[in-house]
Amino acid sequence: MLSVQVMGSGSANILQYRAKSAMVVRLYSDDDQSIALIDCGSKNLLSLRKDDFSKIRRIYITHTHLDHLNPVYFGWVLRKIKKASDNPKVKLFYPPEKERFLRLFIRACFLGRIPRFIEFLSDDEKNQLFFQSDEIKKIDEIQNTEVWACRAAHRTPTLCYAFKNPNLKITFPVDTIAGFPSIQKLGQNSCIFFHESTFPNKNKRWAQKSMHSTPSTAVIDALRSNSNHLALTHIADMRFGHRSLFKKTPKDIETTEEAILKQAAERLTLESIPFQTKESTKAILELKNHVRTILVVRDLDTFVFKNKRLLVRRKATNFRTRYIQY
Repeated sequence: MLSVQVMGSGSANILQYRAKSAMVVRLYSDDDQSIALIDCGSKNLLSLRKDDFSKIRRIYITHTHLDHLNPVYFGWVLRKIKKASDNPKVKLFYPPEKERFLRLFIRACFLGRIPRFIEFLSDDEKNQLFFQSDEIKKIDEIQNTEVWACRAAHRTPTLCYAFKNPNLKITFPVDTIAGFPSIQKLGQNSCIFFHESTFPNKNKRWAQKSMHSTPSTAVIDALRSNSNHLALTHIADMRFGHRSLFKKTPKDIETTEEAILKQAAERLTLESIPFQTKESTKAILELKNHVRTILVVRDLDTFVFKNKRLLVRRKATNFRTRYIQY
């Protein structure tokens, strides 16, 4: 079994209710459980329990921009891992070009030294993480789940990851320009395809210049990779029509999500794929033949597959938990 909790769904912009990027992947095997983190940019990582920190075995770093690798939260997580277990051990995966940068981060957190419980990539593993433009590779295995990776097209060396077991595949292409061949190859037949959607469609040139994606280009990647569910994340709400940073209401959140989904639908209309919009609180487009559902991710959403159905656990505006089933 495998579940994903989104700890941050925002971009580099300052937002009241969207933290920076981080995801918690929980992997279950018999009576054992391991946790893998993807990026450490979110303040919501502080809400993890002590028991969770003792189970963290891997940290997969996509790239070293501050909204994905915040030195304060990254150092805090490493210190919590050290305190939570008598014999802690965590392995880091990252673009090899950024190892020196990471070592400086960790030394700053631990008074100039690197603790023994932190494991870096070996020379062979570093060589494995240099890819051709359309190449994907298996880089790790944890709890009978394979971890695959590829390079993304971004302003700094960036990796995308996919978790694959016999029953489920989840792909995380974050901070990348859409249409990159290796990402579509990595995401082939994914159950959930987490794709960034930083810019609105009208800023397509700006998105290409900064090497980010729009809702419509994210849909193209999901269609070409034959994915079941598309989850849009790395949202910059300011660019979708809302000027206020700190005065947000639940209605504003739903309006932003509706705007993102309508822009995703523009591409689907061009592709002549029928769609139907559901109520805005679910923020879903149901599609026929191709991508089954599209949803806009919120902070602390948890994605679980049970009996071949996707179950999303979401914190409602009244702080009660509600479940959305697809």
